[in-house]
Amino acid sequence: MKIGILAGKSLSEFNHKMLKPIISHKEFSVKLVVVDNRPQKTLREKFMKNLKRGRGGYIIVMGLQRLFSSDKSKSE
Repeated sequence: MKIGILAGKSLSEFNHKMLKPIISHKEFSVKLVVVDNRPQKTLREKFMKNLKRGRGGYIIVMGLQRLFSSDKSKSE
């Protein structure tokens, strides 16, 4: 089976672990890797974009996600 992968500039440890079985599987063949090299938006840019679009609930979720993800990375 032919596979294409969309990836960022770098792979997190989690993404690497998830891709490893796919890459090492004999029936799968990675034929295409597309690297998304667009500049990442800052938290402020994301906030302003969603505020302008009237997505207040999304802003809260985004903030909570950032809060909990930073706590998790500190403990590891």
